[in-house]
Amino acid sequence: RENLTTEVAMSLIRPRKAGPITPRLMYLRSVVGALESLRGLGAFVVLIHHVSLAVLPSGYLGNSAQPHFDWEAWLHTTPLGLVVAGRFAVDVFFVLSGFVLALSFLGTAGKDDRELAAACVKRVFRLAPVVAAGVLLPVGLHLLGAMAPKAAAEVSGSEIWLARQGGWSASPLTAAKIVGFNLFSHGQQFNSALWTIGLELVGSYFVYLVLFVSRRSSWRWGIYGVLASSLRGELLLAFLAGLVLADAYTQFPGFRQWSRRPWILWPALALALVLGSYPDGLVDLGMQPAWWFRSWPRLWVGEDGGRVVGAFLLIATCAGNPAVVSALDCRPGRFLGRISFALYATHIPVLCSLGAYVLLGLHGRGMLYRVAASSAALVSVVGSVLLALVVTRWVDAPSIRFAGWIGRRFAASICDAKDADAADLSPAEVRDSKTN
Repeated sequence: RENLTTEVAMSLIRPRKAGPITPRLMYLRSVVGALESLRGLGAFVVLIHHVSLAVLPSGYLGNSAQPHFDWEAWLHTTPLGLVVAGRFAVDVFFVLSGFVLALSFLGTAGKDDRELAAACVKRVFRLAPVVAAGVLLPVGLHLLGAMAPKAAAEVSGSEIWLARQGGWSASPLTAAKIVGFNLFSHGQQFNSALWTIGLELVGSYFVYLVLFVSRRSSWRWGIYGVLASSLRGELLLAFLAGLVLADAYTQFPGFRQWSRRPWILWPALALALVLGSYPDGLVDLGMQPAWWFRSWPRLWVGEDGGRVVGAFLLIATCAGNPAVVSALDCRPGRFLGRISFALYATHIPVLCSLGAYVLLGLHGRGMLYRVAASSAALVSVVGSVLLALVVTRWVDAPSIRFAGWIGRRFAASICDAKDADAADLSPAEVRDSKTN
């Protein structure tokens, strides 16, 4: 998703003119840190979600998978399922992307159309390098003989999920073609977590298109309503929810005050987390969730509506309440936020290689399953975080700088073209005159 610190934070927190650091500026910096932490926590929940699917599948999938502990049932019958709610984390990503992408283009101080066009151009360069790493890594591990998801699934009982991980057995030439031509549409063949990245790209351009058409229109709230009605049951609704939240956050100062009232904050936050804990794994398999989940009314916004509403409420409270902002704006959270994109894109290869071999090795030596599974889970989490650090340092950070350079060059070319039209000169002559 979007790197808040480099992509948006400066446009959000840096004054148009140099000046003293005010309390409001400090608070806005804390909001950026809180949202960064929230994104990092979401990526970590997705990691835990996939680890649990691999070694404790019954916790998410119910009795359709082999249970290993009695307490696994608590993960799909109570709100404790929030710790493995990977789909809710994805909806939080999408709402947060819509919020962040739109925020710097709204309001009286919003960026102009030139910068909006530059954001569209640089977006693919921002996402592609890390996604390519997420495709090439499992292919390389497979060529080294380091992938063993099917063998590990026989031990853990995760036939529904872990045994189905694959696709990296395709030839390196096929992988190279996908990286070069179909990265965002076919990358999930090699790494199942990448299914969201193609939608992230589409959702980003959807947000930019809506901004271009409606952000200065007095009818934009009506446009939002029409789009919401058209997108019922679609994940693009999450991006629209983020955009609407950004518009409300920018245009209505009173909107930011509602979450500061305890009698609104805590019920809204509790409702967000409960909606996010809904046991989607059971529903997908045609199984009935616990009675109290079944008693919930169906939301008008469609199948994914509960999670989208929960994500909307969660981000609204996180961005508007100083106590929540202060709690989230911490060093561990910002660390997870910094590596979140790389962590999301590369953790499944670690789980299917390092984690799988630890599980097989310890179980093959006669250790209790709980010991083997706990060790495999711990190694998978630590290995994924360490790999994410490497990918962030050598792939993600350079891609952010390169995408920024592309955006600046594109914006400058538009400016030169406009100046050339006004002065009846060629763009090259305009650049020469500026240089001189």
